[in-house]
Amino acid sequence: MSPTETTTKQPVTDSSATDKTAKPADKKASKASRSNSNSKSFSGFLLLLILLLGLSAAGYYFWLQLQARLDQLSVSNTIQSANISELNQQLTDASALLQQQQTSLQASAELLTETQSQLKALTETQQTLINTSQNSYDISHRSQTQWVLAEVAYLLALANQRLQISEDIKTSIIALKSANQRLQELSDPSLLKVRKKISEEIYQLTLLKQPDINAIAFSLDNMMQAIQQLPFKSLHQQLLEQPSNDEIIELVSVADESLFATFWSRIKSLVTIKKHNRVLQSPVNALDQQQILSRLRTALESSRIAAINKNTALFQLDSNKALDSLSQHYDKSDNRVAALISELSALSQLTLMAELPDITGSSVLLQNVIALKDANSQLGQQPAKNNRGKSQQ
Repeated sequence: MSPTETTTKQPVTDSSATDKTAKPADKKASKASRSNSNSKSFSGFLLLLILLLGLSAAGYYFWLQLQARLDQLSVSNTIQSANISELNQQLTDASALLQQQQTSLQASAELLTETQSQLKALTETQQTLINTSQNSYDISHRSQTQWVLAEVAYLLALANQRLQISEDIKTSIIALKSANQRLQELSDPSLLKVRKKISEEIYQLTLLKQPDINAIAFSLDNMMQAIQQLPFKSLHQQLLEQPSNDEIIELVSVADESLFATFWSRIKSLVTIKKHNRVLQSPVNALDQQQILSRLRTALESSRIAAINKNTALFQLDSNKALDSLSQHYDKSDNRVAALISELSALSQLTLMAELPDITGSSVLLQNVIALKDANSQLGQQPAKNNRGKSQQ
């Protein structure tokens, strides 16, 4: 064998040997790579597991924090509810205290008012005592003329008081006439102007027409008792008092007037109207009658109270209400209803109280005369005292 052949064969032999030797190495490498890949996948799975555990731990931690926060909020809400309840209780207590204070203030105000009234009454009593003492002193030093003038002044004041406060015209006239008679007994020419003024005031009072209030009140009381037995209107009377329907209201135009006339004539030909004398019953039931009676009684009672209070406007208003109710719902053909309507109509025209005149002029004139006489008497007493002093000297 030649050297070239040996050389060529030698590498072949070496390559096969290397192949044989390379195969176990590759197997080891593949196993190593597989083991590396397995270790990597295991480490990735382990990392993922650790990540999941970490996330679970974080979520559980956050859940615990949230639960703790919720517990804190619940406790806070409980505390706030307790605070609100306490505030409500405090507000209730404050309202009760405020109510007590208001009651106390009201009681204090009433006590103060009562005290002021008592003080005012005491002051008036004191002033009355002072005036009484002064009057007693003046009376003890009066002459006969001064006594009469004081009596006349009292009569004039009484006449004005009875007229303005009690609206008692008769008593005022009597007091004025008595004062005029007392002045006549003095026969003093300086009092003629006062007597003339008194005569004018008496004449003004005689012109006033004052109705008998007691008689009016008694009459209204009798009416309230009489309306219980009054008959109501029947249906026949109500139909007779209704406006006539003979005149046809023209609801159509002039162009349709012939058509309406034809229709009306046909209706009249189909309907036959018969007259009868049977009295129809009133459609007003017992409840309506009771209501009408109650309203009528109320109007009469209100007019009676207005008459007692001498309120002419309210008296006329309530009387007219009662009169309208009688005329509208009751049978005016009945003598009792007619008499009641007539009497109430006359009462509704009355003026309970006219405008009162001023009768203070005579009192003013008399006070001027009394003041002048007092001044003259004082001037007359001073020279007498001076003369006494000179005679003593």
